[in-house]
Amino acid sequence: MSDQTWTIKQLPDDIIIEVYSFIPHNIRFTLNKQEYNKSINNISTKMTQKKCFHRYIKHIIRRDYISIFSRYISVCHLKWETRRNWFEMGMTHASYLHFLQHFALSHNSSRCYQEIKNIISQQTQPRQSLNDEW
Repeated sequence: MSDQTWTIKQLPDDIIIEVYSFIPHNIRFTLNKQEYNKSINNISTKMTQKKCFHRYIKHIIRRDYISIFSRYISVCHLKWETRRNWFEMGMTHASYLHFLQHFALSHNSSRCYQEIKNIISQQTQPRQSLNDEW
């Protein structure tokens, strides 16, 4: 049976390019990091319009997909911080960002947890005012 199995990499390059051109864009971004980076704006726009965005973020944290999560947190962290009194898992959290931190900790997602912790620590540092001249 092992001699009958094959991978797409065994095909000639011309055929791989042809097959790749028939793959829809909404599937293509899951194949590699370069395709994901090309289509991140379209994905986030479509995902924020759907109600499953919250589930998608939780899935990313559960799997500890730091490259995807760091892109989303860099774009959405201010919005997540302003969502106050987030109630989930039988607890009320100070914000959605604090809920995600608790969620990452409870699912042993150390890289996502560290990223959230860094964002929260940056926000709690005092910011220098531009009008401090007397």
